[in-house]
Amino acid sequence: MWYNSGMADWLKEWALVISAGVTLLLAIAAFWVIWQNHSFRRKEYKRRLLNEIIDWAVDILSCGHETEISSMWTEFIMKPQSQEKMRDILIGLLRDKFRILEARSSYIWRIVLQFGADFQQIVLKTTLNVSYHLRILQLDSQGKLKHFEAIGRHRLKVDSNARDVIRYATDILKNL
Repeated sequence: MWYNSGMADWLKEWALVISAGVTLLLAIAAFWVIWQNHSFRRKEYKRRLLNEIIDWAVDILSCGHETEISSMWTEFIMKPQSQEKMRDILIGLLRDKFRILEARSSYIWRIVLQFGADFQQIVLKTTLNVSYHLRILQLDSQGKLKHFEAIGRHRLKVDSNARDVIRYATDILKNL
């Protein structure tokens, strides 16, 4: 009997050690799974935010181009009475689109604060150019803009800034 009781105590001690080790391993595995899930969700969140920034920049690029407007406008040269009316309608549509883009700019700015200073500068430059372009369109609708070509020239800057935003955001996405 002395042999069985000594063996039973020894097995109980080892069983406790083994169960403690297994419990520790399970705790480590659970922590690792939770950490991986958290890391995955954080990356997904950043991807979603970057996609929103890219969508904003694409909207800037796809917003009705003044070159298209000027070509539509020239079709009405034969009808002088329609010329001003058509131009005012088209500029008004553009102004409305840029108002929406300007309103979204503040939201985009809050998003970009989570990323680096370089990206913040690119988005800030784009945001300022969108606001300035809206002011140019407003001046035109008030009859204070002397050259219609100024709208098209400034639009090239806005488009270039939007492309920079897309390029930089895409680089960040690649590195996530």
